Amino acid sequence: SISWWRQVQAICAPLETLSESWFEAELKTLRREQIFLDGSDLSPRLVSVVDSLAGYDVLSYRENGVDGWREHYIEVKSTQSHNDARFYLSRNEWDFALNNFYSWQLDYYVADQPCVTMNASEVQAFIPTDTRLSHWNEAVVRLRDSAS
Repeated sequence: SISWWRQVQAICAPLETLSESWFEAELKTLRREQIFLDGSDLSPRLVSVVDSLAGYDVLSYRENGVDGWREHYIEVKSTQSHNDARFYLSRNEWDFALNNFYSWQLDYYVADQPCVTMNASEVQAFIPTDTRLSHWNEAVVRLRDSAS
């Protein structure tokens, strides 16, 4: 069950992650996608509870004008801090986004603010570039200056 899996993850997760209400953010996205898909035969799924390395958290669907529906992948990030609105994006998450560039989005929740939704093209501006001598594994994405 989801509850059992989240309890196991909570025991193993760093305290910083627990304070960011990541699970609540994933549930908000899941609920929004349920409303979006209402009336179709499709239901979104919370993938993160069964595969934390999938590269995304919520599987949903978007209409494809040609042949019905296509899968749509959502990575969810959150923080409780108004002063330091940042999140970490792993190389695995970004590689998945690149491989699904037009079917991927990032939902970002900052405390009690409305969700910020970004597509892969918008997130790409924050991603470091590998060089001949270096390869990144985790990017810190700060959407606004912490002084604002």
